[in-house]
Amino acid sequence: MICIFQKYFYNLHVVRRFKMTLLVLGTVLMGTGSMQAQGKDIIPVIEKALTAGNSQLISTYFADHVNLSLPGTDGVYSKEQAGAILKEFFTRHKPTQFKVTHKGKSGEGASYFVGTLTCGAKKFSLYVLLHKTANNSTIKQFQVEED
Repeated sequence: MICIFQKYFYNLHVVRRFKMTLLVLGTVLMGTGSMQAQGKDIIPVIEKALTAGNSQLISTYFADHVNLSLPGTDGVYSKEQAGAILKEFFTRHKPTQFKVTHKGKSGEGASYFVGTLTCGAKKFSLYVLLHKTANNSTIKQFQVEED
C-alpha cells in the first residue's frame, strides 16, 4: 500500500516538473525565436564544456541559485552545490558529444538553448535557461533528462 502511494506521488512530481518545463519553454518560445548575442554569447563556451564534461567551467556561469534537474536529482541549489552535483553526474556519465538543437530568447533578458548530450551509448536531452544581467549571462535552470 505504501509503495503504491510512493509511486503515485513520484509520478505526480514528474508530471508537475514536466508541466513547469513546458511552461518555461513556452514562455521563452513566445519571444523572437532566435538568439542574438548581447554582450558575450556563452552558449559556444558551455557547448564545449559540456562535450568535455567540464563541470567547473559550466558552474562558473551558474546564478547564485540554480534550478538543477538531473536523473535522480531535482531542486534549487546554490552555485557551489549545483557544481558539485554536476561534477558527480559527469563522473557517472562521461560526455562524448553535445549538439545544440534549438536556441532562442524572450524580451525580458531570458534566453535558452536545447540540445542532445551523448554519454557513451546513452543520450540525454538538455535544457538550459539563461538570464542576462548587466552584460553577463547566468544559468538559472539546467535540466538533463535521459532519452
